[in-house]
Amino acid sequence: MRPLYYILDAEGEPKPAELLEWAKWFEDAANRQLARTEVKPDVTVSTIFLGLDHNFCSGKPVLWETVIFGGPRSEEMYRYTNEVAALKKHAKIVEELREDLESDDG
Repeated sequence: MRPLYYILDAEGEPKPAELLEWAKWFEDAANRQLARTEVKPDVTVSTIFLGLDHNFCSGKPVLWETVIFGGPRSEEMYRYTNEVAALKKHAKIVEELREDLESDDG
């Protein structure tokens, strides 16, 4: 059976966990936040470790997520199978939103 719960080990790598181990680890939001960028006061990009596999089919576990809060792209969401892809997309979204702001001001 495929694991559902994951935590990050000391090196930041995901590892399967039992429910109680996961719940205790998950209580601390600092364990889950990878990146948070306020693009402007009402627009934030957040990238987190989900802790639950969101791939309900076969393949690698989907454990990271980036969401835009506020602005015209609010609630846009992306999910990933690895932290590197999540952080790259976070940076790309922040860059796109900043470019949009500059063109709106121009």
